[in-house]
Amino acid sequence: MNKNINIGVIGIDHGHIFDMLDEMLKEGCTCDYFWTEGSPLTLKEFSHKYPNMKRVKNIEQIITEIGIGMILYFVKNINRNLKLVTKKEEM
Repeated sequence: MNKNINIGVIGIDHGHIFDMLDEMLKEGCTCDYFWTEGSPLTLKEFSHKYPNMKRVKNIEQIITEIGIGMILYFVKNINRNLKLVTKKEEM
């Protein structure tokens, strides 16, 4: 595995995102940014565990960020959110 992959995180609605992210970080990947909708129950714990990770305001920032090579996601409505991004790009 290329250990220099920068990861973006979309959605932290469920605790499995912690396991996925931890495993990738153990492999040497980095993660600077995350996006999540609203204030899920996991937000406080996520922010405490990863204090250097910045929350972005828009999902587009994760999807279009040039330096991000992989996206980990767990969002209940990911298809709805991705459709919104796609429609904006078509305009």
